[in-house]
Amino acid sequence: MVLAGIAAAAAVLLAAVAVWLFFSVRASLARFGTDSAEALRRGGSELADIGAGRLRQVIEPLERQIEACRESVRAAERRNAEIETAMKTHMEGLAVAARRFDTTATAFVSAVDGGSKVQGDWGERILWSVLEACGLVEGVHYLAQSGSDGKIPDCQILDASTRKILVVDAKSSWKSYREMCGAVDARARDAALAEHVRSVRTQIDALARKEYHRSAPPREGYEYVPLSAMFVPSDAALWTAVKSDPDIPNYAFSKGVALVTPTSLFGFLKLVMAGWAKYDVNRNADRIMEEAKKLVQRIDALLASIEDVGRNLDRARESQQSALRLANTEGSGQCVLGPARRILDYGVKLDKALRSASMERGCGNGGE
Repeated sequence: MVLAGIAAAAAVLLAAVAVWLFFSVRASLARFGTDSAEALRRGGSELADIGAGRLRQVIEPLERQIEACRESVRAAERRNAEIETAMKTHMEGLAVAARRFDTTATAFVSAVDGGSKVQGDWGERILWSVLEACGLVEGVHYLAQSGSDGKIPDCQILDASTRKILVVDAKSSWKSYREMCGAVDARARDAALAEHVRSVRTQIDALARKEYHRSAPPREGYEYVPLSAMFVPSDAALWTAVKSDPDIPNYAFSKGVALVTPTSLFGFLKLVMAGWAKYDVNRNADRIMEEAKKLVQRIDALLASIEDVGRNLDRARESQQSALRLANTEGSGQCVLGPARRILDYGVKLDKALRSASMERGCGNGGE
């Protein structure tokens, strides 16, 4: 019986322990699940924050690089637009230059193919253009188509610094030169070249015979340079002739003729204009000196007049004081104040108040 009771009690105790263990394990599992869920939630949030931060670290430099690429593309587009505009302007300029060149070339061909009159006119136009390019003014720095005794050169250049006049006459002969340039064989080219050299010498002789420098100078105080300048409108044409006949410059100089081209004449004209600039400075200095003299003389006259006015005022003031003294002094025979004062003493009433301080004081030496 005792053993059966102990066994029953042990069974009950074991059952109670089993129940307690069951509920303890279940509660522990529940807490573990809750804790695990919370840990997972916190871990996921932290992982998300970490992932977002790392993602920003990767994306932000990429965004900056993309924006830099976009700015580079925009800058390249702007540069392309500027280049396109510049190219368009340049092409338009080239088109204008081409048209101008075509016009000039056409005029040149017409001059070459034309007669001596046409060639001469074309040479004169080139001469005028060189003069204008150097700043010369007709009627001031040079005279055009002006002369005497039937001698009328194309141009007379006035050098103010030396008071000299240089005669310039344009001479053009293009027929032989063009034939030489267009010759297809050496024989034809040599023949045309020889004719071109002969033509240049002929023009030198023709200019030398005119003796422009022996004419009367068109400006008082000027004199002619004892030679004339033969203007050849093409450097290449003259150079070709001189290359074939190197004695041409000496031959021309012996005839009183100097050979000039647009290039050499341009340099000479620059020197002439420098002389004119110096002349203008000196002339202006002389004018300023004359005006300064006139100004000093006028200032002197003005000051003298002011001083005369002062002296006249002093004399007028002295005369005024003298007159007052005479008018106030009894016994001078000119005192007017005494009688006037006595008239008032006799009871004469005036319509207006006295204004003179001398009348108020009366005569200095009393009544008469």
